[in-house]
Amino acid sequence: RSEMAKRMSEVEESKEIPIAKPVKRGMAFALDMAILGAIFYVAHLFFIKDFGPMFTKLLNDNGISQTQFTPNELQMMINLAFGMMIWSGAALFTALMRRSMGKILVRLYMVHSEGDKKAGFFAILFRELIWKPLSCAVVIGPCLMFFNEKKMTMHDFLSHTMVIDDR
Repeated sequence: RSEMAKRMSEVEESKEIPIAKPVKRGMAFALDMAILGAIFYVAHLFFIKDFGPMFTKLLNDNGISQTQFTPNELQMMINLAFGMMIWSGAALFTALMRRSMGKILVRLYMVHSEGDKKAGFFAILFRELIWKPLSCAVVIGPCLMFFNEKKMTMHDFLSHTMVIDDR
């Protein structure tokens, strides 16, 4: 059995849920952002920055005028599209592993908010792609963890997940 499965069975048997501390969750989020930023930076260096001129040439070769956008605007749209693809890939990774890259490094993982079963694939996927950006955009969403016993954020409440410590 995997290490996470063993830990889940221990948590289920003890009925004590080791709720993740806000500092560890913040560290995991900061690591996630640093890793995603590094991935985007490397992708930009080796691929994305050349995609704008290639795309413009492709449009012009096929007789399509791209006079609506300046080269800078076109590059910003390409950056945004690639950023969304990288974010979506990270969300898919998180849903498959039930932990983000940052959570793996600080030894946290997600369970159902009732604490008695694993969080589902789609619950985590929606959490990462829809509820977390919405929660962070509202600003108060992540701050909710300071006002409840289970240290749940807005995106945890909406997706019925909870982050626990893998002590």
